[in-house]
Amino acid sequence: MRTGAGRRWVWTLVAVGALTAVAGFLYLAFHPSARLDSADKAASVMFGSAGFLVATVSLYLALRPVQVDPETGLVRAQEALARQVARQWERESAARGLTRPDPLPVRWAITSRPVTARQATTGRTTRRRPGPPTRGDVTTLAATWRRMPAGQLVVLGAPGSGKTSSAALLVRDLLTDRHAGEPVPVLVPLAGWTPAEHLDTWLARRLATDYPVLTDTAAYAPRAPGRLVERRLVLPVLDGLDELPTELHSSALAAINATFADRPWVLTCRSTEYAAAVTAVGAPLARAAVIELSPLTATELADYLPAAQLDGPARWAPVLAALRASPAGPLAAVLSTPLNAYLARTAYAVPGSDPTALLSPAEPAELEAHLLASYLPALYPAVPPPTAPGDRPTPAYAASQAARWFRYLARHLDQRGTRNLAWWDLITALPSRTLATLVGLTVGLACLLLFALSDTPTLGPRMGAVLAVIVYLDVSLTVARPHHLALRLKSFTPVLATAVAAGVACGAAASQIPGMGRGSALSLGLGLAIGLGVRWGKPAPTSALIDPTESMRMERGLLLTSALVGGAVGAVLYGLLGGLPALQRAVGPLGPGGRLLAGFAIGVMLGTTVALMARIGRLWVGFVVARGWLTVRRRLPWRLMPFLHDAHRRGVLRQVGAQYQFRHARLQQYLAGTDGTTGPT
Repeated sequence: MRTGAGRRWVWTLVAVGALTAVAGFLYLAFHPSARLDSADKAASVMFGSAGFLVATVSLYLALRPVQVDPETGLVRAQEALARQVARQWERESAARGLTRPDPLPVRWAITSRPVTARQATTGRTTRRRPGPPTRGDVTTLAATWRRMPAGQLVVLGAPGSGKTSSAALLVRDLLTDRHAGEPVPVLVPLAGWTPAEHLDTWLARRLATDYPVLTDTAAYAPRAPGRLVERRLVLPVLDGLDELPTELHSSALAAINATFADRPWVLTCRSTEYAAAVTAVGAPLARAAVIELSPLTATELADYLPAAQLDGPARWAPVLAALRASPAGPLAAVLSTPLNAYLARTAYAVPGSDPTALLSPAEPAELEAHLLASYLPALYPAVPPPTAPGDRPTPAYAASQAARWFRYLARHLDQRGTRNLAWWDLITALPSRTLATLVGLTVGLACLLLFALSDTPTLGPRMGAVLAVIVYLDVSLTVARPHHLALRLKSFTPVLATAVAAGVACGAAASQIPGMGRGSALSLGLGLAIGLGVRWGKPAPTSALIDPTESMRMERGLLLTSALVGGAVGAVLYGLLGGLPALQRAVGPLGPGGRLLAGFAIGVMLGTTVALMARIGRLWVGFVVARGWLTVRRRLPWRLMPFLHDAHRRGVLRQVGAQYQFRHARLQQYLAGTDGTTGPT
């Protein structure tokens, strides 16, 4: 294998040398009267660049790692995935309050709806191995699943009944007592999947994007996510069949049954939507047990509502008495769902608050609107809560400010038809023509300044105008996902080819511009550097297990890297070639330090311009422009990412990779005003 790779490298180096020689001959051909010393300098720069590339390739060949054995890599990938998932849901369980002070004991029982095959409900029971229980609570769900013969489970419930929370606790508990080699439970929202895509293909793609550590081919061998799925080393916990379009429910259920017929899996769905899908399919899933989450009782609420509150039992006593006196009344009906019970406890957890306000609304809709309206003021008191050790200081946001900002974000998501709040999608809030105009003006001004400093000021307005128009016409600034700096040499040949081609093209083009004779060598070096940066800038996973703020920093870092690389190359080459004639005439002769600063400035501008035209860093630039626009209009705060991070810590948002979501779809609907209420004021 290394022999073939060696041959490819030989031919790559030959191609590099040939392109360098051709560039040198072209330079001399277009400059027949050039002085010998000028040609010598240009040739020295080009061949010096080629020498640098040869040294880089040689270093890579000497240091490149040996490929890992696929089987060994697969074992490592599975254990790495288990660690990532465990860390993710330990953190999210705490952030969502699922374990504070104790998990809410939501009960479940085998559903009485006609959606279950008989053998799936009863299972196999022997003296040595009794069958799974027919009822329990979420704290015993993991043990129950382990006793299911096929390991196929459907969790049903009403809106707000705790289906996603139950699935999250199931994943966490399964990982707690997991043995090496057992399938890794992974919770994956079904939103965004269509039955037209094979479920295995989609699941492997989600693993690669949600857990990018699996794409490290040096550690886990190629195609680790796909091989984990193919070898059945992953337990898919598919959350939210009801979040797919209604017309896809039956075909999605049929696809799940066909793909996972003999594999373990878990699925959550609203009860009514699942029953309709089974009816449309014509038969229940043969091996899947179907359970349904039960409403909370007055006894369970009596334990949960005043928990972890110093004066809780006394303050909650009238409410609990009303629940016992009228177990079928509107108060009991509203608080019977874990979502509303959580909203009620959060709204009246502050000492001195009076939960008896819950006794005033006579209708369930009024009571639920009251809970939602009290939620944000309870989470954003006048005095912010204390900060945990090692965490960021808790900002002081006014409840009215937070409500206004959340209302705008909820409406923005509702207009886009999604629940995922990604920073790179914020640019869609700005009119596309306005955004394109601002970015185009930035590129045009950068080019104007670049050519003015390159002794060709007359070309600046023309080239700047052309590039500004190109960017303005290219209104598709919302690329699929942000980028990150992928400094890996596993595909060095195309990287090298792109860099050499960009360098030769820039050098040849610059040599034809009057006054840019010295700039041709600079452009060659800049083209090499920028070509490397463009090829190494890879799309980052949309839902990578990283902080959303870190995702933004990665995109910004790639743009700054391109600018700094261009600046470094410009400083070195202009410093060696003697500076800029136009700048010397304007301010007098430049010393070595002045030449380095001038070259650095031009290199930064050129590197930034080329990176933006290559769609590297454009999302971050667009985000900054859109954020400024929305801040001026009082829609969002300028420090948006710290605000979202704080909202996640308070429990308003939940994190899914590098994106946020509102804690529940019902909360997003209320804030957006699409649930029939007026929303927060």
